[in-house]
Amino acid sequence: MEELMVDEVVDKDMSTQRGKWTDFSFEAFEEGVDIEKGILSSLMDEPIHDLITEHVGEGQIKSS
Repeated sequence: MEELMVDEVVDKDMSTQRGKWTDFSFEAFEEGVDIEKGILSSLMDEPIHDLITEHVGEGQIKSS
């Protein structure tokens, strides 16, 4: 039987149908989508909050 180096054994054992365990491209894509959603949410929340605050402020001024 052929003698394998430790790196070769680990590489062979850690390979799956979906590719090698060191290929993180799918996980990187998922994290990128999560970060993108967070940024978009943050960018949308601030102007909406400002509009609501401004609208409520005008309503309070008019009722006085």
